[in-house]
Amino acid sequence: MSRISKGKEILDSLPRIESDPKEDLMKLKRIHEVMRKHKEKAKTKMTKEQAKSELIEVLMNQVEQLSMMSKIELGDDVIAEIARLKEIINE
Repeated sequence: MSRISKGKEILDSLPRIESDPKEDLMKLKRIHEVMRKHKEKAKTKMTKEQAKSELIEVLMNQVEQLSMMSKIELGDDVIAEIARLKEIINE
């Protein structure tokens, strides 16, 4: 059996999740755009504070994307704590 045939066999054996292809494409485009922006920012020299802010942004974007794709679900306590901390930062 060729490697391609074996790959197709493995893919065919995976469970299928019904989803809207247009919605999936929009999610992938958003993820791609976020990753592109982060790659651009990574090329410049940052201070420690800028790096901390960038890390928070990367993690928040990842949580948002995983939530949108139903890979993770945040508890009410986590959502409340994120909102509380954002409020403190924005004061």
